[in-house]
Parts: sequence; structure tokens; C-alpha cells
Amino acid sequence: MKEVITVKKKVPKMTPEHDFTRKQNVLLEKVYQEVKTIGEGHNSIRQEIKQLKGSMENRLDTIEMAVMENSRKIDRVEKKLDTVTTDHKTRLQKLETVR
Repeated sequence: MKEVITVKKKVPKMTPEHDFTRKQNVLLEKVYQEVKTIGEGHNSIRQEIKQLKGSMENRLDTIEMAVMENSRKIDRVEKKLDTVTTDHKTRLQKLETVR
């Protein structure tokens, strides 16, 4: 039969300096995780802003095209109005001279 020999390792006593270092490491790990979480959130927000910017640029382009088209239509209406007004003035003058 084989005998199982267990070897007990001596666990060093926790010195105040060792305990302080361990606590620092735990705190640093927590800070690292929180900074990582903040960084991930920041990246997510940047992506959302980038998408919104693209969407807003597209909408602005559409609005600019609509304004330009409306400006062209207004110009045409103004020309027609000028023509009609001039024609009416001419007709009125003819009528007044006939009287």
C-alpha cells in the first residue's frame, strides 16, 4: 500500500505592509473595471452621436433641396404675377383712354 504524504506549506503571517498592498491591488482592480465601463459607455455614446450626425446631415440636405425647389417655384409665381399685373395695368390704361 502506498502512503499519501501531505505537505503543509507554511502560510506567512499577514504583515500590515502586505495587507495594505493587497487592499491597494483590490482597489486598483475596482478602479480599472470602472474606468473600463466608463470607456465602453463613452464609445457607445460616440457611436450614437455619429449616427445621429449622419441622420441630421441627411435631413438637412433634404431640407436644403426643398427650400431651393420652393425658391424656384416662388420665382416663377412672382414672374407670372408681374406679367398679370402689367397686363392689367395696360388693359386699364386702354380702357381709360377709350372713355
